[in-house]
Amino acid sequence: MTQEVLVWDSSAGHALLWRRAGKRQASSIERYEKRCFLTRFPLSLAEIADTLALGPDTTVYLGAGPGSFTGLKTGIAVLGGFLYARGVTTVRLVSSLDLCSLRVPLTEGALHIVARPFNDNTLFLSAFEWRDGMRRPVIAERSAPLAELPALFVFPVAKSVVLIADAELPTAVEDQFSRLFPDLRRACPDGDIDLDLLPTLPVRSTADLRSDPLLLEYMATPADLQGEHTAYYVSMN
Repeated sequence: MTQEVLVWDSSAGHALLWRRAGKRQASSIERYEKRCFLTRFPLSLAEIADTLALGPDTTVYLGAGPGSFTGLKTGIAVLGGFLYARGVTTVRLVSSLDLCSLRVPLTEGALHIVARPFNDNTLFLSAFEWRDGMRRPVIAERSAPLAELPALFVFPVAKSVVLIADAELPTAVEDQFSRLFPDLRRACPDGDIDLDLLPTLPVRSTADLRSDPLLLEYMATPADLQGEHTAYYVSMN
């Protein structure tokens, strides 16, 4: 991928930005506190973006959850105004879990499980196999109570299983995955995103900042959660 690309995700307690124009690349990973995010992070964003000009031809990928609903709304507000002022009005919405998976080396033929805490007893997760440079979805992105994890993986599982998750997964969750997959390999998404693999991600939708600057139409049901999951997700965040 050589075109001008920007990737943004603020769903997990930090703001992530990757930027590429030709061979030049910049990145920023900054943890934030909700109270100071709007006053501090736009300055950091401006410093990075000024080194590589943004314009209408920039392709923008936005991590749209699941994760902290407050973090998502705040991040979209910051990014939306910043892009709009530079003539960028169209963004591609992708799963934040999918973006997370591109921050680790993917293993050929392995089942990759991407997990993120929702609350003490529930996870957001998805699963895919990686074969011949393509992801093959196995479990669509969903919320999963800890007690239901065994039932999700009753299908024949690949010999190699990789759990992609930040270090703060609850101990009970780690123990459950270890029981399900004795040879489980753990991968922490702490590297830069592999921008060359962005085209392998499914695009949920394409949004126009001119008609929906906060993407509220999409964010009303974050990450395609439905019914009671959506109501609980919004109320908890």
